[in-house]
Amino acid sequence: MSFISVIIGDDFISIVADSRETECLNSGERRVVYEFAEKITKVSDYSFFAMVGECSAGFDFIDVSHLKNMAYNRNGKIVSSHEMMLWHEVTRKSLRGKFNLIIGGVDIFNRIVCYILNSTNTELSEIIADDGKAQSIIFPSTSVDKDLPMEMLNSLLDIRKNETIESYVAIQYALNDYVAEIDCSVNKNITSFVIRK
Repeated sequence: MSFISVIIGDDFISIVADSRETECLNSGERRVVYEFAEKITKVSDYSFFAMVGECSAGFDFIDVSHLKNMAYNRNGKIVSSHEMMLWHEVTRKSLRGKFNLIIGGVDIFNRIVCYILNSTNTELSEIIADDGKAQSIIFPSTSVDKDLPMEMLNSLLDIRKNETIESYVAIQYALNDYVAEIDCSVNKNITSFVIRK
């Protein structure tokens, strides 16, 4: 499993991920497959995608859906909301497995956006900053109650409003380390990507 956190501001987006890849055994136990899995893929200086869950099913979907050709323009910016929704409508029938696909960065209108595609319910959600207030999203493994790290992240964001982008990233790193202490499917080998507008 994984732990990924995303913070979206008016002029930046930051994504932080652990790098442990595990598999679920028949017994229900988790076995570490790899300690240095890259979960964030840089598309361009303007955009990225990341995945949590059943990554093989997710990467199959990326290929079948032509994500890199349909969700990004020639410069690597994310296409309009309307084009993203059309892409979603055309490709949602090919969703298999259980994963979340995170698409983030600067769109063609120079907005910071983040799209979340949930393969289980086939919904595509758009998230943007809310009147200057940073938005946050986490993707924890099923081993941890999602409310605990989310409450922790939101309280830290409330306390540290209008901080630097670096301080937001530091919060994400600290949160990842906290989750790694209580969830054996998460490690402290962290990768991150920050896009500034």
